[in-house]
Amino acid sequence: MRLEVANEYIEAKAGQIAYVDLGSSASGSTYEVQARADNAVYNDISVFICSERDLQMLLAGRSNQCRGTNKEKGLVQFSVKTQHDGRHYLVINNSYSMMVEKKVNANVTLVAHMPEEIRSKFEQNLLQANAGIQRTFVVDDFDFRIEPCGMKNAFSKSATGDITMCSELMFDLLKKKMPGAIEGVMYHELGHTLLNLWGLPGWDNEETADEFALVMLYWAGAQEKAIDWIRYYAEHDSKAEAVHALKNGDRHPLSIQRIRNAQRILENPREVITRWNKLLYPHMTKEGLQGLLNTSPVYVDGALMDRYLKSAPAAKNQAVLASPPSQRSPQQSLWGPVN
Repeated sequence: MRLEVANEYIEAKAGQIAYVDLGSSASGSTYEVQARADNAVYNDISVFICSERDLQMLLAGRSNQCRGTNKEKGLVQFSVKTQHDGRHYLVINNSYSMMVEKKVNANVTLVAHMPEEIRSKFEQNLLQANAGIQRTFVVDDFDFRIEPCGMKNAFSKSATGDITMCSELMFDLLKKKMPGAIEGVMYHELGHTLLNLWGLPGWDNEETADEFALVMLYWAGAQEKAIDWIRYYAEHDSKAEAVHALKNGDRHPLSIQRIRNAQRILENPREVITRWNKLLYPHMTKEGLQGLLNTSPVYVDGALMDRYLKSAPAAKNQAVLASPPSQRSPQQSLWGPVN
């Protein structure tokens, strides 16, 4: 897994050492560091990764095994593999300066094996998600993955429909206490995948996938989780996105547009859900349609539902599916708990 453990602006006063707690990591993990001094003049910096013991030795002026780079100018980049379990720190050593304060922007990413407890929980959630999708929709099998990507992102592979949630994004959203945003992102990618595998138009349209995600949250009786999703987009710089889109032709709408679209749907969900009912009911299993009657009856199109219930196929792989929709809590989405 790769996760950002620090993205900090640090001021190290003249003659002093500043440091940031990066949390605990296991022996053999790797910290990837990028740092740059904002000083117009004297922009050299000394940046290190220290274990707790080595930090105390450094602060005491004693020999230590902190590792990094010393008095380097410009963008500083290096990696350090940990030698021991325990807490580690990003250190800006400005003790050699007599007058100049160093103003440093630093980013640190931890690359490590996912702890077994967390890996098992994620695996359980993804298996539950897959069972829920196969129980609800008539669709060919595809894979779910959580893996490091080198960026905070998620994507659906057009050739196979496989969905990847980058560990960088997953852990960032968990760290920020936005579990609802994880479901929003995953439903968004599921929208790309299902429409693609069904051969329907709009499968590669980002706003269409956003609509699908919000409809799924309503179907699951978990529409309040859209608030986290909106908070996630609110963190983005739409002006920077606009510049990037002009230069690179990015097809994604700006975050501010996605927020406004989501808010519009939340204010009047029935119109959007009614349109999606007509599109999705023909691709649903009998169990999926019956489950929808239990979880979100207020948004069910009764006449249309009756029409497709008569001809809908049963969900495949019955023996390995999770509990049927009638046994799910109204607040539990197809993905199950993720926080």
